[in-house]
Amino acid sequence: MTEYLKKVASDDNSRESLIELKNCIKRGEYFPTSEDIDYLLKLLSLEDAKSRKNVAQILGMLKVQRAASPLYEALEKENVEYVKSAYIIALKDIDISRIRESLKKLRESLINTGVSDENKKHYNDQISAYNEILGANVGRHTFCGKEVLSEIILITPYGLGNVTAEAMITNFKRVLSIGVCARISNLDEIEKIRTYKELLFFVPNMKKLPNDPYKAAEIVAGGELKSFLCMRHKENTPWAFRLNLVGNFDDKKKSLFIKRFCGELERHSNGYFVNQPSDYELEIRLLENKEGSFTTMVKLSTIRDKRFEYRKETVAASIRPELAANVISIAADYLRSNIQVLDPFCGVGTMLIERYKYRKASPMYGVDTFGEAIEKAKINSTKAEVEAYYINKDYFDFKHDYSFDEIITNMPFSLDSEDYKKIEDIYKRFFDYSRKLLKRGSYVIIYSRNPDFARKYSEKYGYYTHKEVLVSARENSYVFIFQK
Repeated sequence: MTEYLKKVASDDNSRESLIELKNCIKRGEYFPTSEDIDYLLKLLSLEDAKSRKNVAQILGMLKVQRAASPLYEALEKENVEYVKSAYIIALKDIDISRIRESLKKLRESLINTGVSDENKKHYNDQISAYNEILGANVGRHTFCGKEVLSEIILITPYGLGNVTAEAMITNFKRVLSIGVCARISNLDEIEKIRTYKELLFFVPNMKKLPNDPYKAAEIVAGGELKSFLCMRHKENTPWAFRLNLVGNFDDKKKSLFIKRFCGELERHSNGYFVNQPSDYELEIRLLENKEGSFTTMVKLSTIRDKRFEYRKETVAASIRPELAANVISIAADYLRSNIQVLDPFCGVGTMLIERYKYRKASPMYGVDTFGEAIEKAKINSTKAEVEAYYINKDYFDFKHDYSFDEIITNMPFSLDSEDYKKIEDIYKRFFDYSRKLLKRGSYVIIYSRNPDFARKYSEKYGYYTHKEVLVSARENSYVFIFQK
């Protein structure tokens, strides 16, 4: 037996010695012999509960393959709740093929057993541990609720809900700062609208949940969420979910709320809802309101959103596709078909692609100094079936044989105060240089977060302002439409 375990064997305070042994393992200072493993397995029957927990953790850290059956037997016999999850977690990196079915039965038994208030935390820990090593007992679901009457919210770029609302047929709609609430009887109505970011559903009688994870989870489990899902899917099988908590919380409070809510929802639903944050079909989103309660919404990944599937490639500065679509919608009255269009700062091509999706133009050119973005723009345009020519060059060195009918772009931007003068210089040169590439009467459509520069240099270089639309006061962003 190694010196480390001799100390455990001879020390009256085995708990402290086991903790020291764990630290040695973490530092890479302990490599057990076969004799050590035999002795560790015997220590699973120590009288002290915390010592048993430490032994289980050590076996897990060492990935002792022959510990599977002894850990399972210890789990069956264990009567101290907080130790049980340690046994289960210890099996994570151990072959459990021989005991998998037995572990599933223990999980099922736990789900169907009543849990006292003082044991809620331990129950949640055990269920999470079981799900991690066994996988959640959930199925895949097929959406079939396109024509079910639904109350929805389309999340849009902040302050641009009116653009999406105008594109909707239904009369039952209300514009909010974060999007558009509506009641619709067919999801086909919104399928082709490109200006929203996400589709969320309100579940009946779940609009206001208390700011208490235990009570909130109990209401959700006993409410209409299950019937809501069954009405819209072919399968009535358990669901993998994640919780998205939106509000003014510090990280510790947020993490604790999520852990308690998810565990309680699993328990109260008898495993119909299973917390699985990395592979889920249901997102439950709780949005804190002014009163301190939560507005409850759900997002279904069972609904395939095809609108922006072309956008497989991005870079850090890429404009979001739904924001680009909003820019296009704001400028709609000025977009003509089959004209020559140029994007001087094209990035991964999103603005040109969305321009083409709304109203076809040809030829289209995109220019950018960032070579990686240009390569990604080519990939995205091919995926979108949009023909565009992309050139890796500084716009101010770009020359062309003929003039363009339109410039449309997302202007460069930086939050670094040291770049302020650099950005101003780009605006100055942009409005000056663009005159050489544009036909008389051509339009310049820009998304700008430096409106003062846009106003100053468009006027200086003789452009007429047709339209100026505030997009976000928070970001000081605007859509401008100028004419040469």
